[in-house]
Amino acid sequence: LAKAAAAAAAAAAAAAATAAAAAAAPAAAPAAAPAVAAAAAATAAATTTLATATAAAAAAAAAAAAAAAAAAVVVVVVVVVVVVVVVVVVVVVVVAAAAAAEA
Repeated sequence: LAKAAAAAAAAAAAAAATAAAAAAAPAAAPAAAPAVAAAAAATAAATTTLATATAAAAAAAAAAAAAAAAAAVVVVVVVVVVVVVVVVVVVVVVVAAAAAAEA
């Protein structure tokens, strides 16, 4: 009889705990709702920040590519100018040598 009474008491305690949890759940839900909303807002803010950072990185990459292209153009222009100067100097030297040979 004592074992049955203990089992009944344990069952009653479990039922009371279940009832208390069921009563606390509706009270906890409104308290949890702001936390859930805050987490959703933080997630949205993080997503926006990530998108902004990605766009900034893409813009920086495009700027770097444009700078590299401009540097390549400058190098080509410098090489062309040097070649033209060398050709002009060679022509002047050849013409001067020919004039000196005729004289």
